Formats: sequence, C-alpha cells, structure tokens
Amino acid sequence: LEELVGGQTIYTLVLETDGVDPRVLEKSRDLADYILSKEELIYKYDAVNPLVETYGGLEKVPEAQLSRYVSGSTLAINFYSTADSQEEYKSTLNSLYKDIEFYGWDGEYYVTGQPVVYSELGSIMIDSQTTMTLVAYVGILAVLLLIYRSLRKAIVPLLAITSVIGIMNLVMFISGVKQTMVSIALNSIVLGLGIDYSIMITERYLEERQSVSPAQAVRRAIEYTGKATTTSALATMGGFGALMLSTFPVMRDFGFLALVSISLSLLAAFTVVPAFLMLTERLGERLKKSS
Repeated sequence: LEELVGGQTIYTLVLETDGVDPRVLEKSRDLADYILSKEELIYKYDAVNPLVETYGGLEKVPEAQLSRYVSGSTLAINFYSTADSQEEYKSTLNSLYKDIEFYGWDGEYYVTGQPVVYSELGSIMIDSQTTMTLVAYVGILAVLLLIYRSLRKAIVPLLAITSVIGIMNLVMFISGVKQTMVSIALNSIVLGLGIDYSIMITERYLEERQSVSPAQAVRRAIEYTGKATTTSALATMGGFGALMLSTFPVMRDFGFLALVSISLSLLAAFTVVPAFLMLTERLGERLKKSS
C-alpha cells in the first residue's frame, strides 16, 4: 500500500495556546503551510481548520471530530510523511522543530507520534550497537580461548567473521538498504551465526595438522568438512531467505542481509580462515627461530 499511495508516517504537532480562537487557528494554519513548503518528506497535513469552515464555526463542529484536534487549550496538527527509516524519522523530527522555532510560536509545543518513538528507540539502539558488538566479540573470544587455550586459534575465526561484517556494511550502503532497528543488531547476529563455519574449518585443520603439512591440512579440512559446512549454511540461508518473500519491508531487507551474510561467512570460512591459519603458523615458526 505504501508503495502505491506513499508513506503513512504521521507526526503530530501539539501546540499550547491561551485559547483556541480564530486568530490561533489562522496562525496554526500558516505554520502548517510553512512546514509543508519546507519539508520534502512531508506531503500533506490534517488540521481542524477545514472542519471549522465546513460547519461554520469551531463551536459547531461535532465533539467526536473536534476531539481529534482540540483538547482544552491545546491544538493538534497531523503531518503525513514518506519517512520510512530511522535516519529519516530522526532528520524529519529535527527539521520540524527547527521550522517551528524559525517561524515562531507564542506557547509551548512538542511533536509526538509513532515515528518519534521509533526515532528515540533507534537512537538508543545505535548508541548501544558498539557495545553489543564488543560484548559479542568478548563472549565468543572467551569461549574459544577456554576451548583452544591458544590466542592464535581463537582469533583466526574472529578475523574471518570481522571481514564479513565489514563487507556487509558495504553491501548495505551499495544496495541502499536503510538502517532499521532490526539491521542495527545485524553485527551481533552475524557473529553468532556465521562464526560456526569458520570454527568447523579451524577445528578440522588443527586435527589434520597433527599428521600432515599446513597446505595438506587445509586441503583435507575443506575436502572432509566442506560438504557438511556447506549443507549447514545452505539450510540456514534457506530459512532466512524465505524472509525476502515478506511484504513487510523491514523483514524483507533483514532476510536479504542475513542471506548475504551467511553466504559471505561460508566463503570466508573456505578462504580467509585457511589463509590466516597458514599465515599465523608461519609467523609463529619465524618467531621461534628468531628467539
């Protein structure tokens, strides 16, 4: 529906007055017209003024309709916007306040509505995104250190998945996927889901390395573990890929991002992990020789 008729995001501007009278109604309409002319993402507004003109006076407007816009000495104006992402919610909200401040209003005022709530929630999640990612890194590193008791063995899977996270943010930028409260948590989700494949290859490599050379260990790890790892990844991709069939944009974008992230995680497990395993092993041998 939004793709056909435009967005239905509604910002409600609440104006405090000394009393709702014709002068206040006229000024509020001028303010609404000014905002409409300035904001690209706002395409119309809804106020009490047309009802007053239709019924021939404020006191003649039925209470059921009047209560949508007037409550005591407060006056509400609904602005309809095409904003559909956290960034657009926030930028439109900030622009509304700047417009009102520039135009000038004698009383108090504030903006409310669903996009305002989404904007605040999104800001909280963005502020905590770094914390969530760091906690995920620390938690995974602690588990791997506990199992492998080796910093080198624990870090290699994390290096691979870190490259995936970097590429995923680039994919979001290139494909134009907008930041949402779901996509904000993608880093932590990718860490939890995608690192499995790197761990499988790493574990098999370490087992094979006990009896063969690094190059042979890599070859055997991919040969013996590749089928199971690929099957697991394809099953996960199928589950998340189904979300792309959703008509809800947020879920559709998340399905796309999850599908790409799992694909990249599998690719990193077969390329980045073996490369880093052999590289770190060579560096370790050089350090031993130099010492």
